[in-house]
Amino acid sequence: MKKLVFATWFGTSLSTLFITSYSTFVLQEALTKESIYTLIAIIVAYLPYFLVHQYVSKSWKKLLFLLTTTCVIASIFYLAPYIGHVIFYIIPIYAVLFKEKIYFIFAFFISLIGYTTVLVLQPFISFYPLYEFIQLLAFITYTVILYYVSTVSAKQEKLNSMYTKTMEALVLAIEAKDDYTRGHSTRVSEYSMILGTYLENNGFQVDLEVLRISSLLHDIGKVNIPIDILQKKGKLTEKEYEEIKKHPTFGAEIAISLEFPEEITEPILYHHERMDGKGYPHGLKGESIPLLARIISIADTFDALTTNRSYRNAFAIDEAKEIIIDNSGTQFDDELIPYFIECFPSLRSRAEQLIELERQLTIAMVE
Repeated sequence: MKKLVFATWFGTSLSTLFITSYSTFVLQEALTKESIYTLIAIIVAYLPYFLVHQYVSKSWKKLLFLLTTTCVIASIFYLAPYIGHVIFYIIPIYAVLFKEKIYFIFAFFISLIGYTTVLVLQPFISFYPLYEFIQLLAFITYTVILYYVSTVSAKQEKLNSMYTKTMEALVLAIEAKDDYTRGHSTRVSEYSMILGTYLENNGFQVDLEVLRISSLLHDIGKVNIPIDILQKKGKLTEKEYEEIKKHPTFGAEIAISLEFPEEITEPILYHHERMDGKGYPHGLKGESIPLLARIISIADTFDALTTNRSYRNAFAIDEAKEIIIDNSGTQFDDELIPYFIECFPSLRSRAEQLIELERQLTIAMVE
């Protein structure tokens, strides 16, 4: 809130100084005592807010801010009436930031009072009833539209929050079944974002938010895989391997049931496909595999190689890099591998941090 007030204070003060300079030097208007007093009042207007804000609730802070800003806007309009009534359209925009109906109602009425007050006091403004009525209707429409947009935005934020909580719960459910993959989904998401960001910066069409969510949820289907298969120390039987291969399909079905969009469910479904068509579940080949799935495939393998599993110890980070490069064009997209190599220093640095963090967490849990 303080940053918003400071920014508004700075912006209105700077605008007022510019308007005063324009009126004085360009329009050749005399700088009257009244103008000077108004200018000073605008510049110091937010001081009362900072004197009392710590003693009032958050709601009152917002109302006080809106009131102060309206007084400043009205003063600027009085100082330079040629700006026109549109300057009051700024006030409801601030109400959008606060998102609740009460602030829109308050912003509308104090803007109306501020404008009417200047209309009465400023001798250079003419009053035309029909014109003012049309402007009032326009302002009402504008405020209602802003309120509607704010409501939709608030609902979307709530929905995103629900998505986030759902994702966190799903990831915890997955990793609770297998001690060896604790933190795997989070690491894969981070590695995917490093590679995805690098690709986006080099002209690839990568939706980073979709990549973040789909990579975090890529293994949610493992909640349907028996724990004895997930934690088996020896080699899987053919039947057990066939069961493991079902987890991308299970994951996509779970994501669809939770009404995640197709752009998120597809990478979950296809992240085990291979460029040579020997992957699963559908044996897709080459560019028929979605780009995000190809990115997650690299990140997933990189994490799998650099962490301990029930059936083997972790490879060194540089060894993992060479294994991925060796499988370029067969398992992995050979168009993406050069970018994987270029961003590898960032991947290595983050992997070292995350692996060390996991090591310390394991020690703490044992103790």
